[in-house]
Amino acid sequence: MKSKQIIALSLSMIISAGLLASCGQDETTTANEKPELKILMNNIKEDPNTYPVAQMLEEKTGYHVQYDLLPSDNVEEKLNLILSSQDDYDGIQIMGTYKDKYYDYANQGALLELDELIDEYGPNIKEALSDDTWELSRVNGKIYGIVTASSKDLDENGNEKPDPMTSMMLVRTDIMEQAGIEKMPETIDEFTNMLRAMKSLSGDSSMRQAPLTTLSTLELPGIEGAFGVECEWIDNGDGTLSNRVETEGYKEYLLYLKSLYDEGLLDPELPTNKTNNVQEKFTSGKSFVMPMAYYDAATIMDALDQSSPGYKIEYMAPLTGENGQCGYAYGSGRLERVFVIPKSAKHPEDVIKWINAKLDKDVFKEMVLGEEGVHYEVKDGAYYPILPAFDDERGLANDFLTGSREAEYRDYWLCRVRKDDRIYQKFLETGTDEILSTAHKNPDADAPTMEASKYTVTLDTIVNDYALGVITGAESIDNYNEFLTKWRTNGGEELTAEMNEWYSQNS
Repeated sequence: MKSKQIIALSLSMIISAGLLASCGQDETTTANEKPELKILMNNIKEDPNTYPVAQMLEEKTGYHVQYDLLPSDNVEEKLNLILSSQDDYDGIQIMGTYKDKYYDYANQGALLELDELIDEYGPNIKEALSDDTWELSRVNGKIYGIVTASSKDLDENGNEKPDPMTSMMLVRTDIMEQAGIEKMPETIDEFTNMLRAMKSLSGDSSMRQAPLTTLSTLELPGIEGAFGVECEWIDNGDGTLSNRVETEGYKEYLLYLKSLYDEGLLDPELPTNKTNNVQEKFTSGKSFVMPMAYYDAATIMDALDQSSPGYKIEYMAPLTGENGQCGYAYGSGRLERVFVIPKSAKHPEDVIKWINAKLDKDVFKEMVLGEEGVHYEVKDGAYYPILPAFDDERGLANDFLTGSREAEYRDYWLCRVRKDDRIYQKFLETGTDEILSTAHKNPDADAPTMEASKYTVTLDTIVNDYALGVITGAESIDNYNEFLTKWRTNGGEELTAEMNEWYSQNS
């Protein structure tokens, strides 16, 4: 913990020193000359500089952009290094996975405030993003980044509709049937019994590790809700919020997972599991239940076609617990990526002008969909990809987003989902009436960025380390109060107070 604090302090000091040194070094160009922009973006599988979207954007905006890629691993370390060394990037794309770093960098003074620049040079930007998205951009009331967020779906009356689940627990139903289970589990007890039946199957048991596998971050959609802890923040029924770790339900949830681990029903390699590990175990027959996002359906099915011809898979709906609790959370995690301008950037005005040009209605549509009749077609008012042209020339278009025309993008985005019918069908399954009826909106879904959000990384680490310790036996549930004290004194108490202050005025 101390080492992390020292690193954060050192980064802040280096940034401050660098910014003082670079103060007043703004590099200008003549009125008609557009400078080359240097942009750092997330890691993608092709060279962005030669990708058709980059060429189209240069033609439409008039800006030549040099794109560099972040590494696929150690992303936080690379971001820290770039911002502390005052590298000459004009803009940096930070993925939602690392959104807490965005808040950190803003608080440390590493990022440029964008309010005035957007007011002066960004009319398309202001028009394209919703008020909710602008709130996600704010840190201490100021805008330090342009957020690309998932848009809310509204019904005919303008009321918000629940979001689909995105990720659900996927079950090898062929194995389930071999184990004598005739229907998909609906309760937590039925789920446990199914895992036991799967574990008892005869055959090459040396190949199997445990019927249930998941990531070390404990991604178990539809299972958390059986204990009433699907939302990070829980409404206490009196107008106040508590973090789920302060509820009895979270203790019960950890004890349940521990019981699965002790019985050999939950992957013994849980503490080190990453997405690739989990998917490999599922597709190779070492495990039979895992979380899967709908967009991974084609990858998983291709692998199963090779390893287990004749397989059957099915999503499992959220389970019901002993107290009748059931459901999944939605409404948080709308921030998909945020585009920032380092305070040392040489061309901040031109970056905003470039983004503004990208968010022109026609330019944005061509960027994400391409040309009608070449990359996509319209059938019954819906957009469908023309393959392989769409895949080849717009398959990575979402990686070039620096903000989104939210009102239109939801319809454009569905074109991407329709690239593979297997993905599209799984997407539809995540949003059936049965699934949506169990949706619970996160109480903090519309909350602005909290000052105490700077503690989020530390708090998440404390919670996940303790949870894994309880599950594997390295920690005792008897030490739960000590765990809570550690959580509260490392920012949890401050975050709870700030969250409740907002909630009392907005619930």
